[in-house]
Amino acid sequence: MIKSPSVSPKLQSQIKKCDLKIQKFIAALESEISDLDSENAQLEAENLRLRNRIKRQKAEIDDCTQLRENPSAYISSLSTETLKELRQAVRNKKEKLR
Repeated sequence: MIKSPSVSPKLQSQIKKCDLKIQKFIAALESEISDLDSENAQLEAENLRLRNRIKRQKAEIDDCTQLRENPSAYISSLSTETLKELRQAVRNKKEKLR
């Protein structure tokens, strides 16, 4: 609040009331910003969850499409992949036993 010898007490009172209103307004805005930040964080988390879900579903759809288009090649690729994983698991076990 600005105080000046030429300002009347009535005007000083009005200035003080305006200052209080401004402070309340600022506090309300800061509270609203805080609420919006919180909601934004929740929305970002939900967005990430949905994107991950879409990635998983897309991978499942791609697998189904490959299976439908060429079942023998798809099964063969799965068998090859499984075999590679098993071989790697055996190697890892052997290394741990050494």
